[in-house]
Amino acid sequence: MTSKRGNRLVATAPWLLTAALCAPSCLAAGTPAAPLFQDPEPLEMTLELPLKTLLRERKKRPEVDGVAVVPGPSGAPTRLDVKVSTRGHNRLEKCSFPPLGLNFRRSQVDGTVFAGQDKLKLATMCRGGGDYDQYLELERLVYLLYQQVADVSLQVRPMRMRYVDTDKDGEVTEAPAFFLEHFDSLAARTGRIVLDVPAVPISDLDPATLALVGLFEYLVGNTDWAATSAAAGRDCCHNMVPLVPAKGTGPVVPFPYDFDSSGFVDAPYAEPSQLLKTHSVRERVYRGYCVSNPHLEESRAKLNAARPAMESIIRAGQLTPKTQRKALEYLAEGFEDINDPKDWQRRILDRCRGD
Repeated sequence: MTSKRGNRLVATAPWLLTAALCAPSCLAAGTPAAPLFQDPEPLEMTLELPLKTLLRERKKRPEVDGVAVVPGPSGAPTRLDVKVSTRGHNRLEKCSFPPLGLNFRRSQVDGTVFAGQDKLKLATMCRGGGDYDQYLELERLVYLLYQQVADVSLQVRPMRMRYVDTDKDGEVTEAPAFFLEHFDSLAARTGRIVLDVPAVPISDLDPATLALVGLFEYLVGNTDWAATSAAAGRDCCHNMVPLVPAKGTGPVVPFPYDFDSSGFVDAPYAEPSQLLKTHSVRERVYRGYCVSNPHLEESRAKLNAARPAMESIIRAGQLTPKTQRKALEYLAEGFEDINDPKDWQRRILDRCRGD
């Protein structure tokens, strides 16, 4: 039995992927990116909100009223009503400034940079000071790295945020951030639907995409993901969004997100995996699935072909020389692993998981 909620398919039994699941509003694959994501340059935005209240109550995931101030069609500031809430799991517990969710009024965003948007995820600095701006920038760059090898991927837009705390007489905090495309927008843009299910059978996943995801996650040193399940009480899958075709039948395609626990980012709040018994988040462990092994050579070829573009992206990022050098060295170590015949067998082929 299935039902459709917006751009989401809610399944209570094995799903039937038919054209009837997609409403006429579903967009065809290849729909251009929204205005927000067409410009790679940082966007300046002021967000007026009761920040003290939001941060104090962040673990309860409150929703507060705010106002976003962005350039309008004529270049003059435009004020947009927005609902702001906290989100995330690990960072919600460990960060003094957690990631945020913004919900705009569609009736107000026409003609602005947020045209076509309503819900957006905002990745924020975990804390102020130190190298936390660098960790945030490294996480943003991972999304750009994945874009070099994937046919479809989540889009990001760097931001220069100015938070005005209405709880503190307009106290201003400035910090970098980046917007992450909402899963429903990704689905609509690519002619797909998000599955809201507790688990996905491994046999239903597209093995070619699964191979690419697994090898990419190894390259950036991320073990914090699963394509078939999630923690108890959460929708599938862990740091992976499952999509199915909006029209016709087809396999479930997993799309990765949330890379802050990767070795590439190496955030101080990220913890090694107790399950894998690793000692550092920079320790790579292949978490791909054995069913995708026949497609690994193709995935390795894609990654190798994209290596120069990936290195250029890192060099073009807003990184200090030290952080840039560290990121390039870490990426090079990953490429050495997947291109050395012994390491390929020992670290990749022999380490795949069955389910």
